[in-house]
Order: sequence, then C-alpha cells, then structure tokens
Amino acid sequence: MIETIDTRSEAARIRVCCSTIGGEVAFAPDGQAFVNAGHWPRVWDARSGHLIGPFTKDRQFMTLVPIAFDSSRGTILMGSQDGRVYAWDLATRHLAAMSGAQPDYVDTLAVSPTGWVVYAGFGKTLRLWNPQTGQEHSFPAARPTSNPILGPDGTSIIFGTADCGIEPTSQGNEDSRAITRALSPRGE
Repeated sequence: MIETIDTRSEAARIRVCCSTIGGEVAFAPDGQAFVNAGHWPRVWDARSGHLIGPFTKDRQFMTLVPIAFDSSRGTILMGSQDGRVYAWDLATRHLAAMSGAQPDYVDTLAVSPTGWVVYAGFGKTLRLWNPQTGQEHSFPAARPTSNPILGPDGTSIIFGTADCGIEPTSQGNEDSRAITRALSPRGE
C-alpha cells in the first residue's frame, strides 16, 4: 500500500495498492507525481493517485529498492538487488541507461550535480557511474553502511561505516582523489 497523508489533519489523502512494493517511494522533483520501486516500478499522479504508467513491462524478479532523481537530466534512478542501477527517462518511462552489474545489492545511491551516480551495497565497495557516458569507477577502500551524501562542493562524499565512523572521501588518499576528479565539473 502506498499512502500520502495530510500532515495537518493526519488524514490519508491517497491510498493506492500495487503488489510487492519492497522498495522506496518518492515524490518526483516537481511534486506532480510519485514513484515506487519494488518489483513493479511505477509512476503515479500525486493529486489523484491514478497510475500514470509502469517503468517496466513485466514484474522484476529482483527488487528495485533505493530511488534518486537527476532533475537536471529528467531521469529517475533505482538501485536493484541484481547489483545494477537503472536510469529511466521520467517523462517517457523508457530505460535510458543501466550500470554494469556488481556482485552486491544496491542499497543506497545519490546523484551528483555533474551527473555521476554514487552507489553501494551495505558495507560494500563504493562505486561511481556516469549514465551519460557509461564510465564507472569503484573504490574498494570506501565501504559505506549508510547513505552517501554529496558535499556542497560537489567533489566529496561523506558516509557512515559499520565501525561507527564517518568517512569523508576528501582525506587525500588515491580513492578520494579519484572521486574528486570524477565528481568535479572540470575533472580536477
């Protein structure tokens, strides 16, 4: 069940049912629609709750879980249990790009202003992927167990780790320099 709730009255505004929602739900950047991940990724009208349409023709065997939007490129991204990140054009719902597979579920993802997607499995290798070019980078020393947050400078990432630490990627090691180069608009 997907519900939207009026925060003033606490009343449900919309209740829609679709099967096997195991992933996230998020409002589109313009607020006119919301999307769900899970086995049946779909987009819904935020006012009426009517189904606008699916992102896939068939039920997905592997569940899509985290959702991120790249509003400057008009795409929605979802991480999957198959180890990939999928990017769909939000307006047409056509698959625009798909990352290479990794051996772990994609549990968390974020999009940088330069279009790079930062993603990882829980406690697994941090990865960067550019849906426009297909370029990918992996950083085995960086193993987030929380959501990666992109820094305001656009060239650093911070995340929590299982050993109760918070690890910024701007500490001067080779992985952090490579992340900075990838995320920087000028590649510096």
